[in-house]
Amino acid sequence: MTTNHAFNIEAIKAEIAAQLGYDPKTPPIQVDDKQAAVPGVVDQSELATASDGVAKVVLEAVQAMLLKLALQMERDDYEARRERQARGIALAKERGAYAGRKFDKDKHERVMSLRAAGNSIAEAFRLAKCSTSLVKLVCAGAKS
Repeated sequence: MTTNHAFNIEAIKAEIAAQLGYDPKTPPIQVDDKQAAVPGVVDQSELATASDGVAKVVLEAVQAMLLKLALQMERDDYEARRERQARGIALAKERGAYAGRKFDKDKHERVMSLRAAGNSIAEAFRLAKCSTSLVKLVCAGAKS
């Protein structure tokens, strides 16, 4: 027998945020007059502003270090995902299971007819509902 329990999602979110030391009502971290919201990094800028002397310098340095660390970790994760994706594609190509993305023949023909009718690149991409880079790619492929 299944029972339905009513959960207060907002209360759960608030509890988790409190455990992580994150207050969603506070503004994001300030970095060189720019705002950066980094999940999991506690914003100490208000505390640093209220402090003075050595404490202020230390808090600002710790805040900068935490932000740089979070950004570097994210960059490493991004690069690792890209590398795994490239390895997977290479393996699939070796097996013959990956041929790349197929082009839309109808869209290519539409772009060619629009360009042949004398439309500019801007008009062709607007009318064909595609990007300017696709129009240029199709035109370059037609020339060769």
